[in-house]
Order: sequence, then C-alpha cells, then structure tokens
Amino acid sequence: MILLFRKYLVKIFFIFSFISVLFGVFYFIKFQPGNNSSSFVTTQVWWMIYRNVIKIDLFHAWISLMALGLFSLVFSFFIYRLIKKNSSPQMAFIYLFIFSFSFSLLRLIYIMPHSAFIDRELISRIIFFGRLFGLSSFFAASLFTSGLQIQKFGLVLLISTVVSFTITIILPFNTTVLTSALIYRVGEEKSITLFCLTLEILTVLNYLSSALKQSRNELFRIMFFALMILTGFEMSFFLYLPILIPGITLLILGTLLYLRTSQKLFLWS
Repeated sequence: MILLFRKYLVKIFFIFSFISVLFGVFYFIKFQPGNNSSSFVTTQVWWMIYRNVIKIDLFHAWISLMALGLFSLVFSFFIYRLIKKNSSPQMAFIYLFIFSFSFSLLRLIYIMPHSAFIDRELISRIIFFGRLFGLSSFFAASLFTSGLQIQKFGLVLLISTVVSFTITIILPFNTTVLTSALIYRVGEEKSITLFCLTLEILTVLNYLSSALKQSRNELFRIMFFALMILTGFEMSFFLYLPILIPGITLLILGTLLYLRTSQKLFLWS
C-alpha cells in the first residue's frame, strides 16, 4: 500500500493542491477582493467566549487562504521528493496532513458573487473533512513513530479516512450563519472541539512516549515541533486575524524543523 501511495496517490494529491492554488489566483484576478469587506458572525474559535458581528476585509481573507494553500503546495512537493527516496509511513501521513490545507481555499466560494448554484453546505463539510482528516493523519504519523508496523499503513489510512468522513457526514451545520472563518457554523461545536483536541493531545503524547522509550534527542525535538505545528494549525484554521499571523508562522517554522529532523530519523538513518 505504501508503494501505491508513493507512486500514484501522492501525485494525485499534489495536482489537487496545485489546482486549489490556481483557483485562489483566479479568484483574485476575477473578483478583485482588495476593495471589499463583509460582516459576519464572529468565527467559532473554541477559546473565545463571545459571539459578535464583526467586519473582515476580503483581501485579508484571500491572503490568509492563499498562504495556507501555498503552504500545502510547497511542502507537499518537498515531502513528495523525500518519499521517492524511501518508503516512510511517518512521512506519508505528514504529507496527508499538509495536503489537507488545500481544502481551505474552497472557502473562497462563499465570497464569490453568483455562487448560489453551488451546494454551500457541502463546501463546509468538505472543509471540515479536511480538518479532521489532517488531524487524523498527524495522529497516524505519531503511531508509526511509536513503533506501529509499516504493514498496517493501508489499514490506518482506511480507518482515518472512514472516521473523518463519517463524522463529517453527521455534523450538523447552521446554514443561516456564515462565520468569519468562511464556513457555516457547526451545531455541535463543543463535541467536535473535544474530538480535535483529543487527537492533538494524543499525537503529542505519542511522540513523547516514543522519545522516552527510545531515549533519542531527535524524538524529543520532533515532539516539540509537532506541538508547534498543531498550535499553528489551530490558530490559523479559523482566520481570526489577531492570532492568524503567529499561527501561520508557527505552522511554517514547526513544519520546516519537523521535516529537517525527520529526514535523518525516518529516511536516512
């Protein structure tokens, strides 16, 4: 399964990432968001205790989403070249985590004129599928770091996909409230937040457990970099401007350091 992933699936995912970035470029050229702003019910950031109507600049929203899309495209290409050298389930699932950011650019559909013919609830479900699948993939990468056999790659990939898809299908959305994160408001916010936080905590704990068992400094560093990545992931997903730039910075820096350490540990050791 890992060889099939390396030969075919990675290429398909990379093409999708490239197309999503092209869509973002098309949106800017076609609709010129620089002079427009809109009011939304404030985003569903789980650490906020208030809900106000706020105004966001559509150009800033476009810049933020393009940053996430380019992050996915650039790092996907980098990891693709690493995977070609050696079959590593850890890197394969990190690739899937990074690929999941490509779904973010679909949010631009919500601020496109004349997009009423598109199933807008479906777009929110696809975006949340990307969020859940990305976190599940990062968790899977930590499992293989803990010693899970490479032969389980296909099974873990299947479980991650099915669980993410199932949760996405049953999530209730309030289609009358479009948040400033450019997604419909989720009805079961507390439940989905608890699920995501649990995955993130277990991911970090898996890396910590591996580091303690193997007593390798590289694994302690990877655990810290994983924490940086997941923190940046949470801070950037909801497009909440005060923490968006620090979130993207943590995401990029954490990923660079994670991959640099992982090259030696997973691919070249």
